Amino acid sequence: MTKQYKNLEYLAFCYKIKERQWWCGYVKLPDNHPYKKLIHKESLYGIELEVGYDDMDIECHGGLTFSQEVNEINKDNRNPSFTKGSWIGWDYNHYGDTYENWTKEQIEEECKNVIDQLIKIKK
Repeated sequence: MTKQYKNLEYLAFCYKIKERQWWCGYVKLPDNHPYKKLIHKESLYGIELEVGYDDMDIECHGGLTFSQEVNEINKDNRNPSFTKGSWIGWDYNHYGDTYENWTKEQIEEECKNVIDQLIKIKK
C-alpha cells in the first residue's frame, strides 16, 4: 500500500523469493514532472523494458534501477501495488546488502528524500 509525503506517493516494498528477500523503494513522479518524458521502452536481448532512469539526476541507495509507466493497478501480491502513473525506484540488493541491514522506516525516509529532490527539480 502506498503512502504520501508532500502530496506524492511512495512505497517501501520487500520482495520475497524463496529464501531471499530484499527491500526496494519507489516514488511516483508528479504529473507534470520533466522526468516523465525520459521513461521510454527499449529492447534488450529481445525483451522490451521501460528505461530512462539512467538519465535522471536522483541520489539514492545504489542509484535508480527502475522506471515504469503504470497504466493499470497490479493485482499480484508478489509485486508492488502501484497506482496509475510514472514510477521510479531503486533496490537494496547490492553487494553487501542484506535484508537485515535495512528497516522499512529507513527505506521510507529515503523515499521522502527522493521526493524532496524531485520537488526541487520541478521548479
